[in-house]
Amino acid sequence: MGASPDYPDDEDGNALRNVALSGSDMSRPMVIDFAIDASSKSIALACLAAVEDAGFEGQLYQDQEDQRWAVYVAIRMIADYEGIMRTQKILGELAAEHGGTADGWGTFGNVDGAP
Repeated sequence: MGASPDYPDDEDGNALRNVALSGSDMSRPMVIDFAIDASSKSIALACLAAVEDAGFEGQLYQDQEDQRWAVYVAIRMIADYEGIMRTQKILGELAAEHGGTADGWGTFGNVDGAP
């Protein structure tokens, strides 16, 4: 397992610390899922088109309980703080141009063969 870097004391740093503490090797790539929140299907579709035009792969999702829409962008990458911040900023700017908002990220890490 890779060494656990010293992350900033904020929400993203805490999340990365938790990924490392769960046993993930932070020096190896893992799939990070970035979320974009959209209040309507048309906004979600516009955000999806924007992220795909920028070279990312996205998936459209509708929450069955509150009917809100989201776009999920899965990226296989090293889970380092700067890379995650940079990717969130890029996706957030793309989403904002179309009425969406970046809504965080998550990962299952890379423990026991996780992708």
